Amino acid sequence: MPCAFHLAMGLPPHPMGARPFCPYPTLAIPIRAPSRNTHLGTAYLPRRTATNVANFPIHHLPGLSQPQAQALADLGLTTTEHLRRQGQSLAQRQALAKTLAVPERYVAKWVILADLARIPAVGCTHNGLLLHAGVISVAQLAETAAPTLYTRIQRLHVKTMQR
Repeated sequence: MPCAFHLAMGLPPHPMGARPFCPYPTLAIPIRAPSRNTHLGTAYLPRRTATNVANFPIHHLPGLSQPQAQALADLGLTTTEHLRRQGQSLAQRQALAKTLAVPERYVAKWVILADLARIPAVGCTHNGLLLHAGVISVAQLAETAAPTLYTRIQRLHVKTMQR
C-alpha cells in the first residue's frame, strides 16, 4: 500500500513496496485515493479542484490605500471575493473605476490581486510577489512550471535589491 504522501500527491506506489525516499513514510492520516488520474510522464497526478478558496477583507490587499478600501467597502465590496466577482468583465471594471474615480488599471490590478489571493497558500501575503513576477491569473500560475516561476521570482528579488 502506498504511503499517505504518495496518495496525496497522486503518485504510484513505491516499487517493490519499499519506501526509501519518501519524506513522510509514517504519515498516518486518512487520505482518499484520487478518483481520476491523468498520465504525465511516469507520475500520475490527481485532477485537483478548488474546494478551499481563501477570502480576505478588502483592506488586506497590497497596494490598496485606506481611502480606496473604504470607497470599495462603501460600494459593498468588503472581501476579496466580492471584488473578484464584481471585476470579472472589462465593462464591470470600467464601471467600477468610473464610480471610484480611479484609473481602470488600478481596478484591474486589484481584481488580479483578489483573484490570486483566493489560493490559500498565496493569500494576501504572496499575491503581490506573484503579480510582480508576471503571474496575472490562477490559470497562468497553474500552467507555469516551478523552475520558471522560481527564476522569475529570483530576477525580481535581484532587481529589488539593486534599487
